Amino acid sequence: MEPGLGCEETLAPSEGQAQADGIPTGLQPSPGEGGGALSHPPAQWQVLEFRGRAGLGQVEPDWRRIYGAMERRTCFHAYEACVAYVDNLMAEPDRLRCLVLSDGRRARAICPLEPRLERRLGPAVRVWRVLAHHEHLADVICADDAARRALLPAILDHLRRGPDGCLLLALGPAPVGSVLWEGLGGEADGNYCLDRNGCAVGLDCRSSFAEVAKGLPGKFRYSLGVTRRRLDALAGVRFVTVRDSPGFEAEFQDFLALEASGWKGKAGSAILSSPRKLGYFAALAATLRGTVDYCEINSLHAEGRCIASTFATRTGRTYVLNKSAYDEAYAHLSPGKLLFAQVMERCCSDPELDWFDQVSDVPWMRGWRREVVDLQLGILNLGGWRGRWLIRLLKLRFGALRRIARRLQPVLGRLGIHRDDPSTP
Repeated sequence: MEPGLGCEETLAPSEGQAQADGIPTGLQPSPGEGGGALSHPPAQWQVLEFRGRAGLGQVEPDWRRIYGAMERRTCFHAYEACVAYVDNLMAEPDRLRCLVLSDGRRARAICPLEPRLERRLGPAVRVWRVLAHHEHLADVICADDAARRALLPAILDHLRRGPDGCLLLALGPAPVGSVLWEGLGGEADGNYCLDRNGCAVGLDCRSSFAEVAKGLPGKFRYSLGVTRRRLDALAGVRFVTVRDSPGFEAEFQDFLALEASGWKGKAGSAILSSPRKLGYFAALAATLRGTVDYCEINSLHAEGRCIASTFATRTGRTYVLNKSAYDEAYAHLSPGKLLFAQVMERCCSDPELDWFDQVSDVPWMRGWRREVVDLQLGILNLGGWRGRWLIRLLKLRFGALRRIARRLQPVLGRLGIHRDDPSTP
């Protein structure tokens, strides 16, 4: 076997050593096939490290088993999404680290990490960060609270033994209420900082769509009715949902072209603007094709053309609206809102779904009565006194400096000075 890339030394125990230590041999990193650094944090918990793309392949069976047991999993937790990210978007795939938390019998959690450059303090600082397929959510793979509670102390102990040039560990954004953060209980205050500056939004789709619509503000409901009547006056109106070939590829290409034709294309943020981003979504669409977990395209057609489209994923009991696009020539019809209402109605009628995840907060969705989940980013010290100084600076940036920036924002606005993100200095 070829040595795992980026693995300076192999610390994997032999099979006899592994059995003596109570480590399930199925979890062992094979010598030369990615690292096998073993550490013994609290009680029975053990951490195994798998390195590089080969190491990701080794943890696949445990990843799929844990993922399948997660109560509210999303496409961002899926093994297929992780592979697509590593193969297309990760800057240094050879330095991928999969830290597996074992209870001595089997894997209970997986924390995939990559080295990133953190620029919030000006000069770039190298940090370990959980793979972030989307800037609004970066979570670990874990199906039970006991393991999630034990994970943070375990991986901190492991990484501090060999931080590999990274002074900090960044976890999240993850829900503020997650038991993951209980693992900070044993950390000194100067060893970490938390940044509560984001949210995820979604809709409970266990109620009927009629009940959901009844709870909408009157003005919003009236607006939907007006635009729907305008839409019905057009020729060839049809809603399409497709998840299987042969129709999927054509609808996927329509979605990509539609997204690139609007403001996202002009701003350079459309999927087609980045070959790497295109590779990620194409790989995800090609591989997440199960009977329970899959990608699908929802689209609205009128007058012989696609005027709104979404790239969505269904994983277990969760439906995620990953990307959306609309034809700006039909903006007066609010085609995106109408398509969203159609998809929402379909989700509410499906007894196997209970959560519609919008991923991020966007203005045109705010008429719906959504649930907001507050998120936070945790940054933790791995590098002794240097890391502690960085934590102090980050606390200053996330605290006093951000408050000053927010207070100055109205003044800057009156002076004609605008920022892309007024929440950060």
